[in-house]
Amino acid sequence: MLKLQDKWELDSLFQVVIVLIVFGLTGTTIAMTKIFFMSIFGMEDASIWVKILFGIIAYQILILIFGTLFGQFKFFWKKEKKLVKGIGKLFKWIFTLPVRALRTINQNN
Repeated sequence: MLKLQDKWELDSLFQVVIVLIVFGLTGTTIAMTKIFFMSIFGMEDASIWVKILFGIIAYQILILIFGTLFGQFKFFWKKEKKLVKGIGKLFKWIFTLPVRALRTINQNN
């Protein structure tokens, strides 16, 4: 618990417990309601990738909601910003891959 407190830069062990509760509630809520919400949006027959994307987006929204309800919005908002930056870097890397490959081919010729 102390390692998590240091890693997450939290002030107390109580905050660590609250954060773990929020993670648990969010995961459980997604698992129990995903089928219901997908049927509301008419996505029962969607591909597995659409279902995964839906689950990821719903998880991110719910974790902020539960984090706010449990007084840990700042912690989870910081994590969300870090996640979005990481996704941005991944997309940038993916979309510049063909350009880098062409440069390498041109340099070798």
